Order: sequence, then structure tokens, then C-alpha cells
Amino acid sequence: MPRLRAWLRLVLIGATLAVAPPAARAETWLEWFNHTMFGFNADLAARFEPVLSVGPAAAVPDWVKDGAANILINLVNEPLTVGAYAIAGDGARSWHAAKRFAINTTFGYLGAVDRASEWNLPPDQTDIGLALCTWGVPAGPYVVLPFTGPRTLRDAVSDVGFANLLIYGMLSPFVGFPPTVQAFAIVEILDIAATLAIARQIEGPPEAWRETSYDGVRETYLVQRQQRCAAVGPP
Repeated sequence: MPRLRAWLRLVLIGATLAVAPPAARAETWLEWFNHTMFGFNADLAARFEPVLSVGPAAAVPDWVKDGAANILINLVNEPLTVGAYAIAGDGARSWHAAKRFAINTTFGYLGAVDRASEWNLPPDQTDIGLALCTWGVPAGPYVVLPFTGPRTLRDAVSDVGFANLLIYGMLSPFVGFPPTVQAFAIVEILDIAATLAIARQIEGPPEAWRETSYDGVRETYLVQRQQRCAAVGPP
């Protein structure tokens, strides 16, 4: 019976989309996708958070977890920040990020230790999506990505595209070209981990993403991104 109801629901959705105008049809599909991914991410978090709080994962010291996240942020986000501020026309902040990357990579064990902050160079990260925003590139429709959560189309393309290029560029001496399926999977896992670490640093801890309200998360993210866009750009 549940399977029959599911099939009937799909048939009704298909019939509705078939008679809807093209614009409404596209919007309906996107909303369906977003709600599906929102539910998937919420379910994933509910299943994995208890697992991470017990067993072998819980035995890993916090300094190890934080160090690994810091390395990803340093090796992925600092170079992206250098490029993002350069695109936005802020040479001073781009140079600031470049110095942080050089110091933390060489003296901070690839970034596990934020040595740059100890040397009076605090983090000031941004991303390519925000840099494009300062040039008037429209945000596009709101999308929810699997694993990494809310984005706009502009932010999703820039985040995924540039981060993948950077990570693959760093790994290419070891994985070769073209990448194997295993190498591609490793790049994607690192990209997801880096994206989550970076989002947590730029936007703050994404507690709002765990709300049960899809509309609440959407509104929080879009307002936050618009505020961040206004703060990026030439001085």
C-alpha cells in the first residue's frame, strides 16, 4: 500500500508538471529537489551525529579533529580567499590571505596550527561566490546541495568548481591525469569536508541548518550571504 501511494504521488506530480507553464515547471522541479536534499541532509545529520559522539570517532581528541579541519581550511580556503579578494579588487586583503597561507603552511604544519594569528595576522576568509557578488553577478535560484547544504546557484558553481580544481591541482602529481574513479572519489570527499569546514568558518557554526523549517534555513542563508557580499570589495 505505501508503494502504491508513492507511485500515485509520482503520477500526480508528473501530471501537474506536464500541464504547468515552463517557468513554473522548472521552479516546481527545483523546489522538489531542494526539499528532497534538505530532508536527506537532516536525516544524514540525525543518523551520524550519534555515531560521531560514541565509539572510535569519539575517542579521537578534539585537537586532532580541529587540526585536520584547519589543514583543509588553510590548503583550500586561504588560496581561494587570495583569489576572491583579488577578483573583488581588494589587494590588501588578498595579500593578507597570501601571507597567512605562506606562514601557516611552512610554520604551522600545513595549517594545523594557526601560526599566522599568533603573528598578528588574524583570519579574514571569503569565497569566490561573494567576490562575484561584488561584481553584480546575480545569485540565481536557491539550491540545496547534498551533504553541504544551502547555496545559491552562483555560490554552488563557484564553490564546487574552484574547490575541485584546487584540490585536484594539489593531488594531480599523485593521482595523474585523467583521474581514476578512486581519485575522483577522494577529491569529492575532500571537497565536501573542506566545504563544510570553510562554511563553518565563514558563516559561523551552521546551527540554523539543523532547523526543521526549510523556509527558515533558506531565509537565514540568503540574508547572511547578502550581508557578507556587502562587506567584500575594494576598500
